Amino acid sequence: MENTNYKDTVFRVYFNEKPHLLSLLNALLKTNSNDPNEIEINTLDGLFFAEEGKNDISCLFRDHHLVLIEHQSTINFNMPLRCLFYVNELYKKIIEPEKNRIFKSKAIELPRPEFFVLYNGDRKAEDYQIMKLSDAFDGGGEINLELIVKQYNINAGHNSEFIEASIALKNYCTFVDRVKYNRSRGMSKDEAIAEALLYCIENNVMVDFLLNHRRELSGMYWFEYDKEAAKIEREKELDEERAKFRAEFLAEGRAEGIVEGIAKGEQQGKFEIVKNLLNEGMNIEFIKKVSGWTEEQILKIAVKN
Repeated sequence: MENTNYKDTVFRVYFNEKPHLLSLLNALLKTNSNDPNEIEINTLDGLFFAEEGKNDISCLFRDHHLVLIEHQSTINFNMPLRCLFYVNELYKKIIEPEKNRIFKSKAIELPRPEFFVLYNGDRKAEDYQIMKLSDAFDGGGEINLELIVKQYNINAGHNSEFIEASIALKNYCTFVDRVKYNRSRGMSKDEAIAEALLYCIENNVMVDFLLNHRRELSGMYWFEYDKEAAKIEREKELDEERAKFRAEFLAEGRAEGIVEGIAKGEQQGKFEIVKNLLNEGMNIEFIKKVSGWTEEQILKIAVKN
């Protein structure tokens, strides 16, 4: 079953890490901070609309910016209304320690809100677009409430200067663009994502993030399946080959060296992902397709495991 939310998932996990978020904030706010400690992440988790109530990223930055960043694969002109709900919850959390002050005469100082949408869906969109809450108001007349959301198109060929200003955003876009490229070549979404992970590791893109999260990534993106059934199927498929290679390598005294030559650097990253695919029950043909390795190389890892 295809997972249509992979971009949202990667976006949330990647940019809820402070160093990556700092890179993005500097590009959005045109700041030059080098201190991740200036960020206090306060992303909401599950509100009024269940899963839809989770905002993607929100944070206090330098104590006087309250920044909300949403990732969208579809054009959504209700983002100002959604952000209104989110910022209401965030302000309540911010003033909670001194909530009684709201009934006193002196105004409570609040961080200035900033609302952003990063769009990378397939529908055509302007490079930059402003969405206003007031556009949804009916009846005309004086506007007494406003909220402005700034939307950036981060698809390939759009806003290159803005994307280049944040290495973290550039890395994320590289990953997503690779998935889209793989899909255009006829890969399934699962295959396209798996190949993109390997491609990014080999090209020094998001390497630490992908290696640190490789097990979660495999669980999030690749397949839903019965693990026990998959394990039995894989054992049947590999049984004869495993016995053959085990005998061969044990006879040659190479049982501990079957992955020699790929045990360091970027190749180690690919090795770990291929090993993880085997552990999760993926078939040989799938792993060959996404890794570019031969069946013999993959079987050697299967024997070692």
